[in-house]
Amino acid sequence: MFFSAFQIVVIPIVLGIIVHTIFKEHVQKVIEIMPLISQVAILVIILAVLSANSKTILAVSTLILVPVIILHNLLGYLLGYGFSKLMKMDTPQQKAITFEVGMQDSALASTLAISFFEPASAIAAVMFSVWHNISGSVLASLWKNHTEKAPD
Repeated sequence: MFFSAFQIVVIPIVLGIIVHTIFKEHVQKVIEIMPLISQVAILVIILAVLSANSKTILAVSTLILVPVIILHNLLGYLLGYGFSKLMKMDTPQQKAITFEVGMQDSALASTLAISFFEPASAIAAVMFSVWHNISGSVLASLWKNHTEKAPD
C-alpha cells in the first residue's frame, strides 16, 4: 500500500517538477486547463466508485456517513485556519493551510481503497470528495467576496 501511495503521489509530483523545469514555455500554455483536467479525473474516480456500489450507496448505513463527513471537513477547515492564525501566518498562508487541512486527498483514499479493499470501502472517500468540492467552492467564494469588499 505504501508503494502504491508513493506511485500515486510522489512520482507525479517529481515528474511534474521535471516537465515544468524542462518545458517551462509549453507548460505555461496549458497550465490554465490543468484544474479542469484534475476535476475530470476526480469525477471519473467518483463515478467508478459510485457505479461499483450503486446498490449500497443510498443505504441508511451509508447515509449516516454524511454528517460525519461534513463535520470532518468543517473541523479540518477550522483547525487549519485556527493553527495557522495561532502561528501568526499571513492571510494567504492561512487560507492555503485551511484548504489543505480541510480538503484532504480523497482521490488518493478512494484509489487505495479500491485497489486494496472491497469497492464499498471507497464510499466514504468518494462522498467526502463530493462534499469537499462543494464546501471548498463555497469557502473560496466567501473569501473572494470578502476580499473584494474589503477596503485597501
